[in-house]
Amino acid sequence: MIFKNPIDSLTAKINQRGGLARTNFFAITFTGPASISPNPFLVNAFCESVQLPGRSITTFEHGTTHQPVKYPYSWINDDITVTFLVSNDFYMKNLFDKWMKCVVNDVDGKIYYKKDYASDFTITVLDTRSKMIYRTDLQNAYPITMNAIDLSNADSNNLMRVTVTLTYDNYTTKSTNFNLSTSLHDILNSIQFPNPFMPGVPFFPFGDLGEQKDAFLAGLKAELAGELNSVLNSITSDIRSRITESATSITIPYQGTLGSIASQLTGSVTNLFGSAIKDALGKAEGKLAGAQATVSRASSAIKGLFG
Repeated sequence: MIFKNPIDSLTAKINQRGGLARTNFFAITFTGPASISPNPFLVNAFCESVQLPGRSITTFEHGTTHQPVKYPYSWINDDITVTFLVSNDFYMKNLFDKWMKCVVNDVDGKIYYKKDYASDFTITVLDTRSKMIYRTDLQNAYPITMNAIDLSNADSNNLMRVTVTLTYDNYTTKSTNFNLSTSLHDILNSIQFPNPFMPGVPFFPFGDLGEQKDAFLAGLKAELAGELNSVLNSITSDIRSRITESATSITIPYQGTLGSIASQLTGSVTNLFGSAIKDALGKAEGKLAGAQATVSRASSAIKGLFG
């Protein structure tokens, strides 16, 4: 059998898979205990290298004759190591010193509760456009080893580095290349913002919305529009009802008061001055009646507008 040379179409096949992944496009995010408050920008700026965790299946051998057969019964996750550059203020060194003190106090030997020092630790692999292509979430991670730092006069150009080993309970993975979220819950679950006060970071390792962002935003807009329309309709109806009630309560007393004033003026003035002033009172009464009619029309207009 003659096999076709795969080199001929290798480039095309690789391009179909989005190209080859780069080891230097990555980001890490973690919160740690409340007392350390890591700056995510500095953490990523100083992080020189990190490992994606390994996993092995544990087995036992069974067989009474011939070759024993291995059967799986569990798994073991490998611890990971993270290496950071050390600045002159020893930011990363001090940060992990504090974190390790939250696990075991090196002064009085007190061992703290795991819930007080364990933290989820996210490792995100990025493409050349700095968008997430693969993510590993370490559950309840914390440092167990901080390697010694060698100081030497042999080379004055060496940079100081600190390497930390982290252990964790388990890890999960997520990749934009192997599955697409099919529900709003999956999409929201894929976003992680460990620090609400996070400064701007020159890459996007905190979500994997990918091409689904437009559909997600359109759906969210529709949901919000429905909720807002319902609330606005209720508010508008309540405002109309209150304005109508207020207009009625204001104009009806005015109408009654104007009629009463006209009647009282006519009777009282006639008794005092006789019928000679009756014509003048008739004119005044006509003006008061006109004002009363104007108030009545205003009341009707308000009711028609908001009724």
